Amino acid sequence: MQIEGLDRAIWLFSLLFGGLTIYGACVQVRQPLYRKSCSLMIAGGAVLLAAIVVSLRGIVWDWAVALVGCAAICIAAYWNGRICGVVKLKHHLIRFLFCSILVVGFSQS
Repeated sequence: MQIEGLDRAIWLFSLLFGGLTIYGACVQVRQPLYRKSCSLMIAGGAVLLAAIVVSLRGIVWDWAVALVGCAAICIAAYWNGRICGVVKLKHHLIRFLFCSILVVGFSQS
């Protein structure tokens, strides 16, 4: 398997996005009101990081793993917004677009 620039970029952005998502959720998970949604966000971030490992192993279904992780992150973020009563549509659209780019990137690598 030859590693190309697109692969490296997708892995790097997935590492940053997944890692920062997990960090942010770990900070907020201490609050009982957000415990379930943040747990889902942590799980989604972990699955997104697992997509990197799957991709490194050369398994062609890495995009499906990334899709599951990104979907969990997006659902958890929307759930958090609903809990606090403020759903910022632009914020969620940007996250959705970023996740879409990651999933398409994994499918092309």
